[in-house]
Amino acid sequence: MAVAPDRSEPEAPQRIERGKLIVLRDRPQSPAAEAYRGVRTSLQLMPREKQAALVVTSPSAGDGKTYCAVNVASALAIAGKRVLLVGADMRRPALHNVFGLQQGEGLSEFLAEQTSDAPVAETNIASLQLVQSGRIPPNPSELLGAARFAEGLVAWRAAYDHIIFDTTPVLGVTDALVLAQQVGRALVVVRAGRTTDRVLRRAVEHLRSAGVDVLGVILNGHRAPSEAYGTYAYAYPSFQAER
Repeated sequence: MAVAPDRSEPEAPQRIERGKLIVLRDRPQSPAAEAYRGVRTSLQLMPREKQAALVVTSPSAGDGKTYCAVNVASALAIAGKRVLLVGADMRRPALHNVFGLQQGEGLSEFLAEQTSDAPVAETNIASLQLVQSGRIPPNPSELLGAARFAEGLVAWRAAYDHIIFDTTPVLGVTDALVLAQQVGRALVVVRAGRTTDRVLRRAVEHLRSAGVDVLGVILNGHRAPSEAYGTYAYAYPSFQAER
């Protein structure tokens, strides 16, 4: 599956303001919105266990994975599903900025057992709730691999139709692999004109070597000459990398 919103989210928090566009809410008739509907349909056609919880990651920083995670989660929520969006990037948190929230307690405090439950915030999308990343901890990968995360995942699965995790890029740090190994499934976001085949294959191989089912690839940042406002999208089924 692939989607190409023009406004993507650069990973640096100070630039996240450009990524506040939620296309199904703000531009419901746009090609990008239709592409996210295609992603949603592709997910909903999968077996229940595959669509219930998944990680959204990317090969490298700056590919727009947070922006895409927000729009995939929003597409599911707008369809009436109960969705929890979890900020699992505890190195460069950005989700709170997308929804105009102050950064507060979240996943890191829950995993460090500083709170009894993960603090859940409402968003401006009906049926979509958010667990922020929380304060940046010194040991994100260790927290994500702890038994506390598995306990939280069980509780979230019982309360929501979909849990979407925004996590770190695959290449560079181990957080995304540790998280995806526990969740079991991932979508990979790549940037048009930037992500090479070699880098994408490396990311997919890393995930698959950890036993993660790569459900598909989202193409971010593609511009079509025929579209005056620079947004276009293709949607296709699951990506298969050469082995």
